[in-house]
Amino acid sequence: MFKRHFDAIREAMRTPVCHRERHAECPHLLELGAGLNPIRRRPAVGVSLCGCDCHASCPVIGDRRMLAPLASTTGKNWHDSCTCPGAAIERARWAQAGVDLTEDVWDLARQRQQARQEAFNAARAQAAGKSHEQIKEIYLAELRARNQEVPSPDVLDARVSAIGGNSLPGFVIAGRATVGLVKFFWGAHHRSR
Repeated sequence: MFKRHFDAIREAMRTPVCHRERHAECPHLLELGAGLNPIRRRPAVGVSLCGCDCHASCPVIGDRRMLAPLASTTGKNWHDSCTCPGAAIERARWAQAGVDLTEDVWDLARQRQQARQEAFNAARAQAAGKSHEQIKEIYLAELRARNQEVPSPDVLDARVSAIGGNSLPGFVIAGRATVGLVKFFWGAHHRSR
């Protein structure tokens, strides 16, 4: 049963050119995206890949995954590694539009993630015996000290709860995000029929 649902999601995650059977034009890239990695409980940036079987020989998919890192320190990412015919056209479009995928961009993202983690750890070190509101003020001060943006109220409360030792609200948010993604892809699959 799970395989049937996975295949339905893969079918829905096809580029318009693959839906029109013009596989040689398919860039393999479906869309850029960012979201919460529910396993690692942190933000992730990557690309959704076309789920069409015409990409079976592309080294980016390796284990038949539909997501790939946009850029990585290993060099094994969509931008550098995709061998699909349409990928060269897509890379040329990015270059013409001035899209820069240098390591500097990703270094900045890693620095931001590290600063948020340091703020979390610093607040946790001060949280013993404090109320939720006190922990929240400590965490906000730590974020501001590192010039980090304040997350949305739901995410902020989940992080404050996690600092206080209760990870459940974070899992609830991740679960809601996952359910939303499944509903989106399920709806997209049925609309494409």
